[in-house]
Amino acid sequence: MVLQRGHAIPVWGWAEPGARVAVEFAAFKADVTAGADGRWETQLPAQSASNSGRELIIQAGSETRRLRDVLVGDVWLLAGQSNMGWSVNQSAEAVAAKARANYPWLRAFVQWPFEGAADQPAQDVKGGNWQTATPASVGNWSAVGFYFAEALQPHLEKNVPVALIHTPMGGTGIESWIDLESLETLPAGRIGAKFYRDAVAQSLEKKAAWLAAKATWQQQADAAKAAGQPAPALDKSLAKEPAGLKPHNLPSVLFNGKVAPLQPFALRGVLWYQGEGNAASTDAAKRYADLLPLLIERWRAGFREPALPFLIVQLPGHNPDGKWADWPEMRAQQAAVCARVPATALVVTIDLGERDNIHPSHKQPVGERTALVARKLVYGEASLADQGPRYLSATRSGETIRIKLTRTGALATAGASDPTGFDLVNASGTASPATARIEGDDIVVTVPATLQGPVTVSYAWKNWPGANVSDATGLPLAPFITAPM
Repeated sequence: MVLQRGHAIPVWGWAEPGARVAVEFAAFKADVTAGADGRWETQLPAQSASNSGRELIIQAGSETRRLRDVLVGDVWLLAGQSNMGWSVNQSAEAVAAKARANYPWLRAFVQWPFEGAADQPAQDVKGGNWQTATPASVGNWSAVGFYFAEALQPHLEKNVPVALIHTPMGGTGIESWIDLESLETLPAGRIGAKFYRDAVAQSLEKKAAWLAAKATWQQQADAAKAAGQPAPALDKSLAKEPAGLKPHNLPSVLFNGKVAPLQPFALRGVLWYQGEGNAASTDAAKRYADLLPLLIERWRAGFREPALPFLIVQLPGHNPDGKWADWPEMRAQQAAVCARVPATALVVTIDLGERDNIHPSHKQPVGERTALVARKLVYGEASLADQGPRYLSATRSGETIRIKLTRTGALATAGASDPTGFDLVNASGTASPATARIEGDDIVVTVPATLQGPVTVSYAWKNWPGANVSDATGLPLAPFITAPM
C-alpha cells in the first residue's frame, strides 16, 4: 500500500458499535469511537514521502489488523474504459517494459477485471490486491498507468514512491461512473439514466416473454408426451435464454462499486481515459460537456479535495467508417471541459490511434504525454512544454487562409512532406480535403477558386483524420475548427 504524502491521511473502517479504535503509523497515533452503525473514521497527520515500508496498525477491541510494507508517496487513480484498462501485456511495448520493471517504488492496487458493479454505494471494493512492480506482476497492470508512472517518477524528488489504483471497466458510458443522485440533477444525466432504465425494463420484458413462451412450449411438450405424441418443434428463438444487460452498463453502478468504496482515500490526482462509450451520436457526445464536469465535481467532493487534478486523455483517431458516429464532437467536448474546469488538463493523442483498432497498441506514448501534463499542472514545472501546438486564429486573404498557432517554433509533419488532415467546409456543411503548407510558424491553407462563399477550416475533425502536424518534439497539433471566413 502507498499513502498520499503531504496530505492528512483518512483512515476508516468498521468495528463493533461503540468500540474504541486506535490507529498507529510512523509514530503517529489517533483514536476514535465507532458509531452506532459500526463505522469509524479518523485522520493521521500529513507525512513526508518515504520508501521505507512500515506498518499501519489498527486495533479495535481485541482485534488487531497490521498492514505491512506501507509506503508514503503519490497516489493516482486510474479510471475510464478499456483503453485505460488495456494491460501492459497487450501493449506494443510489453516485452521491453516487463524486462525493466524492477521498481520497488511503484505499487498498484489492481481490482479484478469486470467485477465491482453495485446497485448501492458499497463499503468495500470487490476483489483486488496491492502489488509491487516486477517483471512478473506488471503484465496485467494498466499500460497507460504503468508508462505514466515510469515516465513521471524520475522527475519527482528522490525516492518518492508512486501508486496506481485501478478502477477501469471496458465498454462503459460516463453515466455508470456518476452517482444516481447527481445524475438526476442535470438534463443530460436524466437522459442517460432514463435510457438505461428503459433498457433494463425492455430487457426484463424480453426475458419474461421468453420464459412465458418457453413455459407454454414445455406444457405442450409434456401434454404430447402424456398422449404418446411427439413434442412440438422448439422454435429457434427459445433455444437460448436472451442475454440480459451487462450490469456495468447501468447508471451509477461503477461509481457505487469501484469509486465510492475508495472515498475518501487521499489522492494526488485522477487519470481519466473514457469517451468511446458516449460518442455514438452527436447528441450523446454533446451531453458529455455537462456530464464530465459533474463527474469531476462529485468525485472531488467524495475524495474531499476541491482541486483534485484530472488529466483527461482525448480520444485518438479511429474508425473511418463512422460506426462510432461522432468522435470529433467528443474530442471537442473533452477539450472544452479542460478549458473551463480548473485543475484539469488535456492529453492530446490524435496521432496515436489505429484506423481499424479501437484499442491502439502503443500505450507508452500515451502514458508519457500524460506524465508531461502532470509535471506541469500538478508538480509545477511551469516552463515545461507539455502540449503541442494549438489553434489561435485564422485570417483569409483571397484564396489563402493563414492559421496562427499558440506555440511558435519548428513545425513538423509525419510520413509526408506536406501537412495532412485539413479540410475546407462550405456553407452547406460539405467538407473537402484542403491543401496546406507550413510557412514559418504558421499553416497556410489554399482555397480553390471553385469553392465560393465563406468557408471554415478544420483540422483532424474526422473520426480517422489522417492528421500529421506536430512540433519538433513530436507533440501533435490539437484538432480544431475555425469560424466561417
